Amino acid sequence: MLYDALVAESCRNDSLDDVRSAALDRVRWLVDLLERQRTEFRRYMGHEYRRSRATGAATQAEIDGRLAACADEEGRAAVLCLMLAACFDNTSFWEYDSEIEPLISRVRGWTPDEVAVMLTRATEHARRCATSTCSWA
Repeated sequence: MLYDALVAESCRNDSLDDVRSAALDRVRWLVDLLERQRTEFRRYMGHEYRRSRATGAATQAEIDGRLAACADEEGRAAVLCLMLAACFDNTSFWEYDSEIEPLISRVRGWTPDEVAVMLTRATEHARRCATSTCSWA
């Protein structure tokens, strides 16, 4: 399950563990939708291509709609969740910059710890992408 993988991936035994964990818990609905999206993408590779593609578009529309409706606190949690989910398993397929960028600029009230989580994750991506094919950095 994606949620368990993200929790394990985001645990660093540092002062920001609680911030990362709280963000994932706050937008569990988003993690569930990302899991569905990942499953549908894997079906694209198989014989159910057309049906999976239509289902994937519907899931993306649901994600976009829910993100657009997020209030500040939930929006900040969604940004952190998306940043934690992006490339967490060394793939370059799941990058969420088109979802992250509008949320970062729209939501207000960023805490210093939330900003630290974002900067830490961005730095990790930059390091990882400098040595791989990942395009987000």
